[in-house]
Amino acid sequence: MFQTMNLPSRPSQSGSALLISLFVITILSLLLGGVLIQIRVNANTLNQAISWQQALVAAEAGVQQAAAQVQAQFVPLLNLNTPPDLTGTQSNIPAVSGTLTNSGEGNVSATFGYVLSGTKGSKGTSFRVLSTGTAQVAGTKFVGHDGRDAVLRKLTFTSNACFATRQIEAWFAPDRSAECGLVTNGTISMNNHNITVDSFDSSSYNNADPTLRRSEPNKGPNAIIGYYNSKAINNSNGGVMGQDYFYADIGTNGQLITAGGAYIYGDAMTNGGVATGTVHVSGSIYNDFYQLLAPVKPPTETFQAITMPNKGTTLLGGTKDSPTRYKVDSVSVTGNNAKLTFDFGTVTSGTATDPNKNYIELYITGNFNTKGGGNGDGSIVINSGVNVKIYVGGNIGLGGNGIANNNGSASSLSILGITPPAGVIRTADFGGTSTFYGTVYAPGYDITLGGTPTYIGSMIGKSATLVGNVAIRYDEALNGKLPISRYKIVSWFENTKKVP
Repeated sequence: MFQTMNLPSRPSQSGSALLISLFVITILSLLLGGVLIQIRVNANTLNQAISWQQALVAAEAGVQQAAAQVQAQFVPLLNLNTPPDLTGTQSNIPAVSGTLTNSGEGNVSATFGYVLSGTKGSKGTSFRVLSTGTAQVAGTKFVGHDGRDAVLRKLTFTSNACFATRQIEAWFAPDRSAECGLVTNGTISMNNHNITVDSFDSSSYNNADPTLRRSEPNKGPNAIIGYYNSKAINNSNGGVMGQDYFYADIGTNGQLITAGGAYIYGDAMTNGGVATGTVHVSGSIYNDFYQLLAPVKPPTETFQAITMPNKGTTLLGGTKDSPTRYKVDSVSVTGNNAKLTFDFGTVTSGTATDPNKNYIELYITGNFNTKGGGNGDGSIVINSGVNVKIYVGGNIGLGGNGIANNNGSASSLSILGITPPAGVIRTADFGGTSTFYGTVYAPGYDITLGGTPTYIGSMIGKSATLVGNVAIRYDEALNGKLPISRYKIVSWFENTKKVP
């Protein structure tokens, strides 16, 4: 018989394998835990960075909302005869807030709030916007390993959430109508090379002889600088300008300028369009022009209703802060002895004129027509030292020497064409052989300049057609005095200090 032998026992291999497995699992668990912690840290850091950027977007949205509020609420007020003082944080400039919805992780939202205030300066009221954007951080309230991130992103922790905050300060300054000889919303059409557009400065007088302005040929040893703003033409007329100054720009918000070979001592600018016939344009050709032309609304102040007589009449002025205001259905100054004169008001007691009463406003609800001979029959005469503003609700037709502005400066006469309802056509026709000193702001009117006149000042219309031997001379003294058309951002920066 065989006998079974008992072999000696060996250590359990399965037990060793179990211990090794447990060790490996422990190590892997520790590594995985570290990776998960790092992923969590990275995820929270990423969420905080995203929210930090969202807070900036929200703050910027507040600035844009403020810009829209300024344009909609305050720009229309600038068409009033006496623009209001818009300074201070007023009751009609409330703090505004809004929400930007984020459909991403956590469905958190970014909010903005801004405060708008005004500051009055020498060039008008400027607005300060302080906009704060806040974005909730998705995920848990967890600060990364570097606590400086929380300071950088201005994180605020509450009992159940975390927020990133950024603040922007912006300033809006008044932007006046384009300082050009001619600006339109539509086409500018010039018919031939006999048309000239240049500039001068009516505020430049010769002390020895005040009659020698830059609007006239300069003669004699004391001739002042300027005739045309082109050196060659200026010097040929006795001026002393040493270089070319091309300030006589023309611009359209439309897409077409037909220069027709006209002499333009400045730039020709379109809004993404083309300018043709520009062989005699001394400046540059641009296609990135745009100037907001705010509509003109009927004045709302109290005007004294009058009836224009068939013959001569005189309207007397008031002070700058309280001009004399007249309202009439229409004005048609034509024929013998038909004359309308703007003059100084009288001293309170007596008949002597008062030099401080030199401001007059006339509101013509209908058409405005003249056709006369300067200071004679059929003319409007503005006496030297008197300032006149004319609102027109109908068509404008000024022929012959229809307006004699004895000031010899464009800033003393302002004609504003009230913007018509949609679909209604308004025209402004200027003709004859006279020299016109003044500004025309009529963004709803089709303007025609004809004959052989010289228009000194600035013309703004819906469109412009120039025929004949027309000369437009932009008056550089109007810089900073033309109507405010909008408010533009002139300063924008982030407040990096601690914000709420």
